[in-house]
Amino acid sequence: MKKRQNNLSDNKGFHGKRKVMQKLRLKIILRSGVALLILVGWSATVRSQWTALTNAPPAFLDTCILLTDGTVMCHQYGSNSWHRLKPDQFGSYQNGSWNVAGFTVANMPNGNDPSFGCANCTYAPTYFASAY
Repeated sequence: MKKRQNNLSDNKGFHGKRKVMQKLRLKIILRSGVALLILVGWSATVRSQWTALTNAPPAFLDTCILLTDGTVMCHQYGSNSWHRLKPDQFGSYQNGSWNVAGFTVANMPNGNDPSFGCANCTYAPTYFASAY
């Protein structure tokens, strides 16, 4: 007797080829995705450059914070003084001005801490952190 071919065995061959094609597509997509990530990451790094300010800061600054009004408040290293950078009329910080009247920051008050013998000591913390 002659063996009859089962239709299922034909479908298995088809499904096997289909799985191979799916794996191939997945490899192509993954390789394309990695290449795209590399290109996007590289182009972002090329554009990120620091630009010098036209008006130099009034002192050596350490911590700077961008405020919600668009000005930048910076702490003067080793002191209780803060300085404020106001952008120009076009919003450029590069051409902005330091300590503009009406945009100045008051010095932090001197403090007293008897736990280590400090009376009327200048407020000059080592680190600053954002409260929000």
